[in-house]
Amino acid sequence: MEVLVTLACALLMAAAEGGHAHLGFDVADEDGRPTVTKVHATTSASWERIRTGDVVVSVGGKATRNAQEVIAQMADRKPGDPVRVRVLRKPKGSETIVVRLADEREIKAEVERDNERAARVAKMEADRDARQAEDLRRHGAARVVAGEITTDVLGQPQVNIRIDNRSEEPIDAVEVRVAIFDKFGRPVPGIFGASHEKTYLYQEVIGGRRSVVVTAAAPWHNTAGQAKVSITRYIHVNGRDVTPPEPETVTVRR
Repeated sequence: MEVLVTLACALLMAAAEGGHAHLGFDVADEDGRPTVTKVHATTSASWERIRTGDVVVSVGGKATRNAQEVIAQMADRKPGDPVRVRVLRKPKGSETIVVRLADEREIKAEVERDNERAARVAKMEADRDARQAEDLRRHGAARVVAGEITTDVLGQPQVNIRIDNRSEEPIDAVEVRVAIFDKFGRPVPGIFGASHEKTYLYQEVIGGRRSVVVTAAAPWHNTAGQAKVSITRYIHVNGRDVTPPEPETVTVRR
């Protein structure tokens, strides 16, 4: 079985004390050849354009057939020494690049800083994902995000609503509660005893993280000045029925 050996780890095992020479890039045996797996940004190797994926053919004029042989070339060298590194790079073929050797201690410090930054980014992303999951649990994936009260062709008020799906899972149907009020915020009872509040079920598929615009008719409420709209439940395309424990209410106006 092919053993993956990085230059940084091998140098650390080779000597307990710091200050050893480092090429400024890590190598590992890939497909039977010593291949550059990482170039450290603050080193001569980076400035001289050593690239990830380069195959190290020789170091200091000595052929290197595997990562161990690349490591062996550092034994008698010091940080700051120049060294010729010949690499095989597609599609250009081989190229010789002169690099100044880095200090292994500086490389280790850089790796530690990179790991700390990566850990901070990972924590920020995990916190963000946790907040989004809690937001979906409390308020649901289907949200009213915009709307206005307009007049239809018969002169009756209607409520146009934009609904967003904030999850990746498509939604098959959305139940919306619409309450009609006048411009002063007072409930507007309709004629013939019509309630100022009504529930509508829209069976329009909303794809993952998409929007849809729907219209709620408000017949007999000619004095409607505003409407309070909330999502009472929604059904995913797989049939899962969701009732948000804390549905948000959005006010839309004429």
